[in-house]
Amino acid sequence: MQAVVLQENLKVAVSFATKIVSTKTQLPILSNFLLEAKDGRLKISATNLETSIDYWVGAKVEKLGKITVPARVFSELIASFPPDKVEISAEGALLKLVCGKSQATLSGIDASEFPLSPEIENSKTHILEKKVLETTLPFIIIAASNDESKPLLTGIRIVKKDGSTVVVATDGYRLSLRKLDMDIGFDEGVVLSVKALSETLRLLSEEKAEEMKAAFSKDKNQLAFIMKNSQITTRLIEGEYPPYERIIPASFLSRAILPKADLNQAVKMASIYARESSYIIKLSLKNNVATVTANTPQIGENKTEFEIELQGDGGEVAFNSRFLQDLLNVFPEEDVVFEMNGPLAPGVFKPLKDQSYLHIIMPVRIQE
Repeated sequence: MQAVVLQENLKVAVSFATKIVSTKTQLPILSNFLLEAKDGRLKISATNLETSIDYWVGAKVEKLGKITVPARVFSELIASFPPDKVEISAEGALLKLVCGKSQATLSGIDASEFPLSPEIENSKTHILEKKVLETTLPFIIIAASNDESKPLLTGIRIVKKDGSTVVVATDGYRLSLRKLDMDIGFDEGVVLSVKALSETLRLLSEEKAEEMKAAFSKDKNQLAFIMKNSQITTRLIEGEYPPYERIIPASFLSRAILPKADLNQAVKMASIYARESSYIIKLSLKNNVATVTANTPQIGENKTEFEIELQGDGGEVAFNSRFLQDLLNVFPEEDVVFEMNGPLAPGVFKPLKDQSYLHIIMPVRIQE
């Protein structure tokens, strides 16, 4: 293999591919990048067996070939090179890099050991728009779990329902849902890796594209997101997703419209105290006033009040302050609609105007 590429282009490709490299593996090959020179481009690939990435960089290919090299060392070398042409050549299992006055060699592993990419059904593709992903994923991702022992809860559920597409995530303590008035495919529903979707959105932004294609593998157990210069393929998370509809209240006893700026400021203040008391803060609604409080015996008490519009008698409920902050950081409007049915019932948060969004936080039971 022999090719010449620009350092700045290679640096971008490597920065994305590094995110996919497995950091906890007993298979040395999964700690490597696959480099392949072909068709006037250099392809950088990485996989952790659940998600894989291919990133193509324009190159002057003088000799076809491929090799795998340690991802961490390769990425650090590329980042340290000056913004110049990088000459890449491989003989057997040895890779040589030359950039300006610097040169380096890396011992690799034969490319035949690198896992094969799945065959993609390019004849059946779905178009996904960037603006839909940008306005949906940040809101949904916050509710996904980080607990790898519950794989389904670490993913995002996308399913067609009543002519709409429902995107949802839940970790058992909160739930984020958005209903899209469009059909983006996935009739039978899929559960996809949050990490893979996050990286896909970053790639789409990097390529400055307004849309991309999605296509299933021929065996239907993986989904590929296809862009001009890159492709992410992720294995579907299998299993029966929890019946999340059951926790969505059909009605409410009290409904309030809270200014996001006021609520955000109050939660931030209370969170300073809540750190010492399991992140618990209280939200009280009464007489068109919201009161956010946190009380820690070792430190003291914090209380913030602000005006709201209240329908119903109101009441008091306790939440994890981190969950509220996560929501407010991605909330799409300036007014927050909050619906409640008592101190132990799920709290429902919605935008005032765009009813396609829904977020639920389970309350915290507190001892008086």
